[in-house]
Amino acid sequence: MASTAPLEVRHYAEFGHRVLARPGAYEDRLRITAPRLGTDPVDRYVRPSSDNSSTDFPLDFMLRARGWRTVGDVEYIAGRNSYRAQVEPLTGVSVPAQVVCADGQTRVVTHVAFRKGEPDQYVAQGGTQWIARNCAPSLRTCVHGHAADHRAGGNPVSACARMHPVQSAGVFNDEGCVVAVDCAVQAANEAARLNDQEDDPGDEPSYTWLPLCVDHEEQPGDACEECPQD
Repeated sequence: MASTAPLEVRHYAEFGHRVLARPGAYEDRLRITAPRLGTDPVDRYVRPSSDNSSTDFPLDFMLRARGWRTVGDVEYIAGRNSYRAQVEPLTGVSVPAQVVCADGQTRVVTHVAFRKGEPDQYVAQGGTQWIARNCAPSLRTCVHGHAADHRAGGNPVSACARMHPVQSAGVFNDEGCVVAVDCAVQAANEAARLNDQEDDPGDEPSYTWLPLCVDHEEQPGDACEECPQD
């Protein structure tokens, strides 16, 4: 008989301090990964380094801003000039709240159960319970702080978390890219707005959004016509 024990999922923060984004511009970059759930980050946060970056080390601030905290020590990885630490979601969330649990499903937490000597438990709609540290906050806004329009297609919030820090997103119609912005959520929202203005939208939307190629402007990232083809 297969085990029904919950999957233990560990999350890790990878932090780059004062990363050179372009000449004269530096960024602090935070990625949260869960290796057992895949290689894509479950959260990401990029912000410009402060002018006093030589003394300012904002890892804890950036973690708290995204709803995380460290578990144990922070390790410096010299070869990559970055930092790594195990992290866990902050408990005591404001409920109702959405979380993504270890099975990859999004659930609405109705309350948090605290029992002496036991890990905190998220209680979801329907009564199912999950150990809080095995769940992560569901992203309501992207790494730029923008919320997706309810009419927007796809999952632009997740796309924003996966995009390269210098990658843009575009709005496309039959003629190609008509708008390019720094944020996938902004692109998705603009596509939704343009589609809403269509007199006869038909079965397929006239405007869609896609992450753009890092090297070639106004080309879709996964189907760039200018990149060498294998």
